[in-house]
Formats: sequence, C-alpha cells, structure tokens
Amino acid sequence: MSDQKRFHATNPFASPEVVEVDRQTFPNVPSGRVMWSCLVIGSVLNLLTSISYYTNPDIYLICKVMWSVPNFLYGIVYGLGLALLTHAVVHRRLSTLAPGHWRLIVFLSILGDEVVPFVSLVLSTVLYLVFPVVTKETRVWRCHAWVMAVACSCDMFGKGLAMVLEGIQANGIRSLLGKYELLYRVMITINWGLIVLNVVAVILILLSIRSDRKANIPRDSCHYAGLILIVLVPWLHLAVFQIIIMLAAYE
Repeated sequence: MSDQKRFHATNPFASPEVVEVDRQTFPNVPSGRVMWSCLVIGSVLNLLTSISYYTNPDIYLICKVMWSVPNFLYGIVYGLGLALLTHAVVHRRLSTLAPGHWRLIVFLSILGDEVVPFVSLVLSTVLYLVFPVVTKETRVWRCHAWVMAVACSCDMFGKGLAMVLEGIQANGIRSLLGKYELLYRVMITINWGLIVLNVVAVILILLSIRSDRKANIPRDSCHYAGLILIVLVPWLHLAVFQIIIMLAAYE
C-alpha cells in the first residue's frame, strides 16, 4: 500500500480523496540521443520560421543579435517539448507526463501559427483540457491546467475580436461603427481577465510545487524546465521586442 493510501486508511480525519500520482523509479525523460536530436530539430524549425527576419536588410545587425537570445531559447523549448512528446508516444507514457512536461508539449503548438492562424490557441486549449484527464495528478495541478485552458480560450477570442475591430476601423464600416466602442470595451475586459488568469496560474504553480514537496513527489529536471522556461522565454521576448522598438524610435 502506498504512503498516501496508508495515511488515509489510518487517519479518520483525512480527506476521503485519494490522490494518485505516478511515482516512477526512473524519471520519464527521453534518452540522450532522442533529446539531442529533437533539440536540433526544434532549433532548425524555429530558425526556418524566423529566417525572413534575419535576412531582412532593413533590420539593424544589433537588433538581429539581440533577438537571437530569445529566439535560441524558443528553439530549445520546442526541442524539449518534441523530445518529451516523442518519448511519451513511442513508450506509451502519456499518462505519466508531469505538469512541466505538459507545458513544454503545449508550447510546440505555437509552430502551428506559421501554417494556420489561431491554431496554437485551439491546440493549447484542447491539450490543457486533455492532460488532466489522461494523467494522474493532484487537484491543484489539474486546476492549473483548467485555468490555462480558460486563458487560452479567452486569448483566442480576444485576438479574434481585435482583428474585427481593426477591420471596422480600417474599412470604416458605418453600420458597425456604433458598436465599435462596445466591442472595444469587451476586448479590454478580456485583456484584463487574461492578466488575472495568468497571475492565478502562477500562484497555482507555486502551490503545486509546495504540495509536491510536502508529499515527496519526485519531479525531473524537464518538469522544472517546463515551469520556468514557458514563463521566462515569452517575457524575455517581450523585453527584447520593447528594446528594439525603442532603438527604432531613435533611428
């Protein structure tokens, strides 16, 4: 009998819920060959999606160099997600993926936007709804996934609404100009809601890590990489983007 089940069997005041978390003897991490191969593939795919930026003669060299840092990290994240997904599918271990693994795999969906707009948000929403079902994780981690699914859905709706507003403003559609202000307020409300949802998601991550440590649930390095990089890389991207805009303003 596991420690958690024994605790619930001997403690009459314990919650009736039995938290089932897969405690593997060996971490669910791909082999070195698979990992390095996927890191190379992820970096190449990322480079192909941004090659037009680096070959643009109108962009200063300093901007290209600065952008190389977050761009390199994007390739690493794609590679890690691809390696974990490949390992899980080949060895039929989708049910043993840790929450950090989910986030790395979900991040792969961003590449889909290069083919079809909004596909990344659709896939992200679906995956964040599926992973809590196919894996055995604690309630806090499941709540985190559900919050992320709602955030992705809101983001998708907000971006679609922004495109509609841009079309109204650019084309001057008189029949819709009266509704422009209302739609704009809805978009602003969604954006504020996204901020709140992201803050809640971060809080849930911290609570989940604390819960894992209390329960002595083992987590591998890829799990923590998924928790950290998925937050760090987009923020670094945004920071570099703002610096590049400032440099362009002083041109």
